[in-house]
Amino acid sequence: MLTKPSLLLAAVGSVLVAAAPSGQRSTPAPCAHISQQYMHGVKTGKVPTFPGALAYECLQSMPFDPKRGAAFVEDVKKYMQWQSNANLLSNPPASYLSPQVDIWGSLDYLQQQAADNKFGNQFEFDTALSDFFISAKDGHLSLPPCSFMPFMFVSHESLVSISSDGLQLPQIYTYNDAEVLKSNPDAVSPIVTINGKEVVSHLEGVAENQSFQDPDARYNNVFRSRSRYTSSDQMLGAFSFGPNGMWPGPTVYNLAYANGTTSKSEVKAAVRSGKFKFADGKALYESYCLPTPNTTDTTTKAAPSTATPTPSSSAPASSTPISQSPSATANPTPTGYPKATIRDNNNLIAGYLLREPGLEDAAVLSVPTFSVSNLEGGSDIFSSLAVEFIQMAADAGKKKMIIDLSANPGGDVNYAFDLFKLFFPNKTPYWSSRFHAHEAFKLIEKVGYSFPHDSENGNFESLVKFGFYNLKTPDQNHTFESVEELYGPHQILGTNMSTANSLDLDLVSSEVKPIHGFGGVKSKWMTPPSPRKTS
Repeated sequence: MLTKPSLLLAAVGSVLVAAAPSGQRSTPAPCAHISQQYMHGVKTGKVPTFPGALAYECLQSMPFDPKRGAAFVEDVKKYMQWQSNANLLSNPPASYLSPQVDIWGSLDYLQQQAADNKFGNQFEFDTALSDFFISAKDGHLSLPPCSFMPFMFVSHESLVSISSDGLQLPQIYTYNDAEVLKSNPDAVSPIVTINGKEVVSHLEGVAENQSFQDPDARYNNVFRSRSRYTSSDQMLGAFSFGPNGMWPGPTVYNLAYANGTTSKSEVKAAVRSGKFKFADGKALYESYCLPTPNTTDTTTKAAPSTATPTPSSSAPASSTPISQSPSATANPTPTGYPKATIRDNNNLIAGYLLREPGLEDAAVLSVPTFSVSNLEGGSDIFSSLAVEFIQMAADAGKKKMIIDLSANPGGDVNYAFDLFKLFFPNKTPYWSSRFHAHEAFKLIEKVGYSFPHDSENGNFESLVKFGFYNLKTPDQNHTFESVEELYGPHQILGTNMSTANSLDLDLVSSEVKPIHGFGGVKSKWMTPPSPRKTS
């Protein structure tokens, strides 16, 4: 935010520009400059990138409306009532691995800062809002701010962490140097500092801007990983790629190496989607941050952040197509993996029969994602290949099955339960949740329990679909019959919570998203295939 002296200088500067001779060319505003470069790149058939600092200046030129900002935080508070651990985070149990967070105090402070016009621009406000959500360390709790939508920021270098023998503490290398390390170790050197700060300490700071619950997961996500092959952007690691539009901080990363050499990696920006043709920050703000009027013109606008967040405006943009057919030709085998014994064309699932010394009795089922229903026929592919590989492993005499979930970002839980049922057909998956017992939840449950059990009303079906009705106890043996039975409340760690509950697996299982043994989908077998003796 500009101080009074800098505001004065800015005003004087604008006068000087206005008084410049008519023949002198003035520098375009940052957003206009990017627009020019973007349109030139499009015309020449190139994907344009820009200095990250220029994009940052463009974002900082977006105006801020304190009244709208304060109202926005007020509505965020309403949504946060549904975050089950919101009260617990201020005084978490000893087993909680992240710093405690005062959710309500933080929102009150943010709202007051907005009302008092303490933010110099929309991007500054949105960064504070983003920092708040990240502090909860919950990957499912997010609200992408409007000013994060125009750009993504990328650094040229991606990093890896390598131990020389698996026992020594790892050292940090650039990915390109790591590829040389094995063949010519004297030609490369580990990084010791980034922008003058000890490398691990710097990267721990980067890790804290990740939303994963586990500190180790946050740190690992900083580095490039081939196991994240279902998302090529995420594979690069958080140090080099910021897809959520967050500004990384430095404009340039100065890397210093143990052998005394140095290198630089400039932060670049790219337009995330659509066209970019904005004269200034005000035009950018109006396009991305104000409610979209009912119009057919969608040429430059992204989902805006409004004073009233809605599921459509607050849901993060997905890089996964809503529907697509399985690949006619197989995608390449993921880099760094051996040849799979069985693999689907879209790399949804793969099986490996190991033959290395000491691993002759082991097989690996690689499950990189549970987001399979987005692909037409994906459910059938996932389930049938899992069944086929389990049978193959048994026929090959394998006694151990390693289920590799490395970097699996999640997806539809049905497929996780279905996989469980293939290995343990006579066991019931245990799934236990508790809602924060608040007034809005109780009112919705009252609506649900006012319908007959066999109602075909659309609103009732929505309540069932989204898990607000026909809930069961975690062991699947009892269906809650009243609001009072489900709601409680029960005092859990000092806050009001509902009775422990689970979705009805018979209701959520279907031919489209099967859980074998539930919802009319027959079990594949009552006893999993046993290893056959091999000669």
